[in-house]
Amino acid sequence: MSQSPEELLDQVLRADPYLADYFNEKEIKSVPRAIQSPWMDSLIIFIMTSLGKVVLKKSPPHSAQADKEVHQLLLNAYPNLYPNILTSSGGVYVMEHVNGRSVDKYVSDSGDAVQAFGLVGQVLSRAYNDAGRFQLRRSLDRQIAYMLSLGPDMDNQRLRSAISNWEDVIADNYPGLPIHNDLNIHNVFLDKEESIKLIDPKPDVLGIKDIAKDIARFLASVSTDMPINWYSLNKLYVSLLTFLESWKVESTEILQRVMFYLAQSFLAFSRWDSNKFTRDQLYNLGIRLLELNPAILTSSTVVLDATCEVMNEIDLDL
Repeated sequence: MSQSPEELLDQVLRADPYLADYFNEKEIKSVPRAIQSPWMDSLIIFIMTSLGKVVLKKSPPHSAQADKEVHQLLLNAYPNLYPNILTSSGGVYVMEHVNGRSVDKYVSDSGDAVQAFGLVGQVLSRAYNDAGRFQLRRSLDRQIAYMLSLGPDMDNQRLRSAISNWEDVIADNYPGLPIHNDLNIHNVFLDKEESIKLIDPKPDVLGIKDIAKDIARFLASVSTDMPINWYSLNKLYVSLLTFLESWKVESTEILQRVMFYLAQSFLAFSRWDSNKFTRDQLYNLGIRLLELNPAILTSSTVVLDATCEVMNEIDLDL
């Protein structure tokens, strides 16, 4: 990063008199850190004020309003899970600082993956179950178009054929509710009091509104993005099963959608190398899961047994 955190903050405040006045009143003490994401074109600045630490987030112009709206939507739906927005102006909003560590760092430090992932699942399950739900039908055509965009052109027919196995699963009516839409081990924070906060939600542009997407995305991120020395097939299996069973999912339909979104997540992740797997390995894992028969997925154990069996078949090094 060529500019210091102080210089980046100064640049933001000089462009926005309202925010400059806001922070003048709060008396900035220090600017310890800033994170720039070139591929997302976003900026996060950690600021220590006389009233405590806050976080400033600047989103790219094309997504700034949607980013702020989805954060506020989720804060309204799950007030205990998301940091409060303190103020906003244009494409910038200021929110409470989140204490604790991201769950991957928490597990690395404590060594207790089962306790951490079980707690995350329990807390999120309670929060989602307490939220009001509404009935909707998923947009099947948009889902299929998105999935096809994740595969190479040369493999388009194979991917289209695999997706066709799931058309009945993803076309059904189901209870909808707001979702994080990018739930992963880096944006779930856990502190010493075992309080959980979520950061960096993504706008649900496909209108999914399905808890199965958040469950599956977290499972996929545990599978691919934990520290490299953490992995073994047994440790991964027990950790994933603990998280999935903590939701107490008894509906076969939800479990089938979890597998669909697990496969979708691996396909999406295949656009980048992960901590553990190559892009080709992630793509093959995603498409092989889609080639399974959804009817076999009758329990959490079956979902994970099938996933680990495919991992073994394609020689993932676990």
